[in-house]
Amino acid sequence: VSPQRQEELVELLENGGPGGDWRSLATSLGFGPDAIGTFCRGQSPTRNLLSTWATTEGATLATLCQALATIGHQDVAQRLAGAEDVIS
Repeated sequence: VSPQRQEELVELLENGGPGGDWRSLATSLGFGPDAIGTFCRGQSPTRNLLSTWATTEGATLATLCQALATIGHQDVAQRLAGAEDVIS
């Protein structure tokens, strides 16, 4: 995910909004309560989540987009997927 898209995602998920927030995304990506608590300890829980998730097996743009769609952020998933199509 490009730094610009990551920033958009951070802003959206940390400000809550309709369709879920970063906690919902963390759960959808398979993180449990202990990990979610750890993400809260930094300045940006969403950045912590994305950084940790990026190092896990199966961390692909498609997986991230599916998780976003699962929590009701199909619009963001489509934007991320579309951005990847342009880059590749």
